[in-house]
Amino acid sequence: NKTFFQFVIELRIEHACQLLAQQSPMSVNEIAYQSGFKSITHFNRKFKLLKGVTPSSYVKGARSRQ
Repeated sequence: NKTFFQFVIELRIEHACQLLAQQSPMSVNEIAYQSGFKSITHFNRKFKLLKGVTPSSYVKGARSRQ
């Protein structure tokens, strides 16, 4: 049972994860805006809530696994 907005945020975070895991020249800020977040603080808060790590930690972990 999720609200529509929770579902949309999860989709946006998954899109951001895909972009973060790539060897992309975009910064975390650019990826947040590209994923539909208007506020970097809101993006960071929701990302950590859903993934358990910050976006920058996620990038380091994802790129070290490649």
